[in-house]
Amino acid sequence: MIELTTDFECGNGKAIERLGNSRFRFEVEADMQTGYGSYFCFDLINDGAATEVTVEVREDSKFGEPTSFGRVFPTTIWIRPEGFHRYRPLRGQLPEATDGHITLRVLVEANQRLRVAETYVAPYIEVAAFLTEMSDERAGRCEAFSMGTTVEGRDVVGLKAGTPGKPKVMCVAGQHPHEHGGVWAAAGIADFVSSRLATAERLREQVEVYVVPIMNPDGNVAGNSAFNAEGLDMYRAFGDDPDSAEPEARSPRESTVLVVDPGRKTGAVDQFPRLHRLATEQRVSVSRMV
Repeated sequence: MIELTTDFECGNGKAIERLGNSRFRFEVEADMQTGYGSYFCFDLINDGAATEVTVEVREDSKFGEPTSFGRVFPTTIWIRPEGFHRYRPLRGQLPEATDGHITLRVLVEANQRLRVAETYVAPYIEVAAFLTEMSDERAGRCEAFSMGTTVEGRDVVGLKAGTPGKPKVMCVAGQHPHEHGGVWAAAGIADFVSSRLATAERLREQVEVYVVPIMNPDGNVAGNSAFNAEGLDMYRAFGDDPDSAEPEARSPRESTVLVVDPGRKTGAVDQFPRLHRLATEQRVSVSRMV
């Protein structure tokens, strides 16, 4: 018997219907205000023989006319068997597009749980554990820190490295939860700046680096596309309210004063890269604010 579920961290789906022994339909859970939602992530659980499963992924019906898949149609579907660390592209026939929904065909091996997603998913719990492990293993070269807690009580975790008093660089990602490519890029930057590579050691002598891969943990866990737990677009809100109680919404200046250098009243980072991910082009884009 095959089952389909989205009840896990980063899972996104609702109104799951079984249309046959190996055919399902569900809707993407779009963000509350806009209906924006092209991101999906679901698990197929097979307790029998290897089976090809057909899945129809539809847009959120509560918003009426299809919107997201018309703009952002996934050209690559990613899969990961339970117990494996890395995703790989789904091979074979490309997804079919029909009237605002897409149809996937996925082979699930015998007695396998298989994750299927529109992107290379970066769950908050895995990224937070990765930063903590690096901090423990590379003591003296880096240190994990928290910018504070979110609406739902999760730490906004990061990694810092470099020389205090040197120019400050603060790199963030994951303001929009579905932009997992930016999260992985930021995690890679944290890995590099805390490494023993000669270029990384020289960099740590010249700057002080703060990397926060997931600025919106609640949205990440919920499988949202753009918003946090309170329906706030963290990218557009970032900097609008320097006195915000939500650490993920404070301005770069205030975030830096509170986290990087509390004693520096006019403190601000010298470089502020924000990493995103454009699904239509399957790449990571970087915007910089000096």
